[in-house]
Amino acid sequence: MQITQRRGRWEAISSYEERAIVKAAGFRWDPNARIWYTTDLARAAQLVKYADETCQEELVAAAYEAEMSRMADLDVEIPSPEGLDYMPFQRAGIAYASKRDATLIADEMGLGKTIQAIGVINIDPTIRRVLIICPASLKINWQRELAKWLVPNLSIGIANGGGWPQTNIVIVNYDILTKWSEKIHEIEWDLMIADEAHYLKNPESQRSEQVLGSSYKKRKKAGAVPTRRPTGGYRRW
Repeated sequence: MQITQRRGRWEAISSYEERAIVKAAGFRWDPNARIWYTTDLARAAQLVKYADETCQEELVAAAYEAEMSRMADLDVEIPSPEGLDYMPFQRAGIAYASKRDATLIADEMGLGKTIQAIGVINIDPTIRRVLIICPASLKINWQRELAKWLVPNLSIGIANGGGWPQTNIVIVNYDILTKWSEKIHEIEWDLMIADEAHYLKNPESQRSEQVLGSSYKKRKKAGAVPTRRPTGGYRRW
C-alpha cells in the first residue's frame, strides 16, 4: 500500500486485500478514479507508515500531534460511578467533547456514544440542566443509562404527550418537540444532546427548526454557516 497526496487529497494505492485497512482509517471510495481517498489529515495520518516521500513529513507530524492529544485526553480525570469505568476511546471522546461548544460523535453502533454523552455531564459540574432529544423508542434506554452512569445528583424525567417533567434532565422525542416548544425555550439549558442526529439532516424541516432554531434555517438559505451550529451529538446551549 502507498499513501500519496494528489488532487488536493490523500489517496491510497492499495490491493484488494488491504481495503479493510483503508476503510477502517475512514477513507472513502472514488468510483470514477477507482481509488480510496480522504481530505481529512487526521484520517490520512493513521496510515502514515504507508506514506510516500512527498507527504510523509506532514503525516508524521499530524500522527504525532494526534497521539499526544490522545494521551493528554486519557490523563483527564472523568468521574464515573463506583465499579464502572470508561473505555480508553470513550475517555478520549469525552475529553474532546468537553472542550468544544458543539461536537459530533460518530462511533459505530454499540461503542457507547450514550455513555460518552453522559460522561460530558459527569466531567463538567456546571452542567445542571440537560435536554436530551431522541427517537421515542430510545427514551427508556436513555433513562436507564443515565441511572447507571450519571454521577451528579440530577433528577431525570421523560416528557410525553401528556406532561412535561420538572427535572434537571429532560428526555424528549423528536415527534413531540412542537407540542413542547414553548416549554423548551423558556428553560436555560446548559447542554443539549441530539441522539440519532441524522433526523436533522433536512434544514427545511419543522423538526430541524425546532432543534436548531429558525435562525439556522434562515442562514442556510442565505448560504452562511452559523458559528454555533450543532452538527449532532452534543451542544452547549
